[in-house]
Amino acid sequence: MVMRNPVPLSRLSTALVRIAACYTLRMQSVYGVALCLVACVACDLFDVDGGSKGGASAAGKVGASAAGKVGDTLRVENFDVLIHATEDPYVPAEGKAKTAHRMLAFDVELQHAGGDENLKYSGGKWHLYDTEGHAFEAIVLDNRTKEPRLTEGFVTPGNKARGWVTFEVPTAAGLDRVEFFTGYVSGHTASFKL
Repeated sequence: MVMRNPVPLSRLSTALVRIAACYTLRMQSVYGVALCLVACVACDLFDVDGGSKGGASAAGKVGASAAGKVGDTLRVENFDVLIHATEDPYVPAEGKAKTAHRMLAFDVELQHAGGDENLKYSGGKWHLYDTEGHAFEAIVLDNRTKEPRLTEGFVTPGNKARGWVTFEVPTAAGLDRVEFFTGYVSGHTASFKL
């Protein structure tokens, strides 16, 4: 039997440590809370997830998080992240925005920037923030999203994924930034100032 893309031991051990810690946490003990915190911090400090740690910039250095503006290519972990275009307002072919809301869309690209592992991506890992700090999740499974939409999948080494990410926000909201999260729990971000 041939295994393709086996789970690296470091990822497996990280998952087991976090599961054990969080199971203990569910038992509502003070030790469980401490163990969960220590496990999560240790996994991030010692980079057992396999991601890159270090300084971040829009200049393409490998880093935990990166910030820039639309049009910049930001490197975050093993992703090169780029926003090609924005459409604000976006008017869907089917349906419309809720009352007192508007829709907008971003043409985004995720490129595998190194390493041997396939990288998981999802349109749901994009969030839009207004100037008051409110977060808005991308509309992923909705017939109003701009096509071709970025759904979810894997980027293999040397390849790219590209598609539109759509949001619905209050009409009066002042927009601050849009961010891509590399993971849901301990992921890092590529943050684009609007």
